[in-house]
Amino acid sequence: MSEMGRWEAKLRSMFQMVPARNDMPAVVFDLFYSGGFGDDIDLLAEAIEDAWTASEFPQRLVDADCWIEFFNEAGFIENGRVAPHPKSVPPLYRSAADPYAYGLSWTEDYEQAEWFYRRNVDYFGFPSKLLRLDNPDPVDVLAKFHSARNEAEWVLRPDGTDQAVEVTL
Repeated sequence: MSEMGRWEAKLRSMFQMVPARNDMPAVVFDLFYSGGFGDDIDLLAEAIEDAWTASEFPQRLVDADCWIEFFNEAGFIENGRVAPHPKSVPPLYRSAADPYAYGLSWTEDYEQAEWFYRRNVDYFGFPSKLLRLDNPDPVDVLAKFHSARNEAEWVLRPDGTDQAVEVTL
């Protein structure tokens, strides 16, 4: 059985179905803090990737401190698998409404970040920032997800983003 099959099988054994995508962060939270992953770091990594990338706003149900604890327990994750930390990280970008500007989720794709900026400003009417972070320290990187949503997403510790600068459009 594939690793993704193990996570889905666990979900189905618990719920007789796979929970809705925006509920997945809460499922991981409950399992993590109840010891439901045991020592199975590979299953935890897969669950984190699934919950993070499937949910529209993963920090609505689970705060950043909890997510960081999950990522720290698993180690660096790339596409749902535990992997070695990268030796270097490309320049990264982030766009979010002002209160969330310095969050966990970043992308190496400038056009993707600009799309989020335009969506926030033009569609939702939210004051937003578009940030660029040059030379992120690889020790601040928690994960890289590039296959689930095709967003070239990197997850960083917030304290590793203090050198980000605002991009003017």
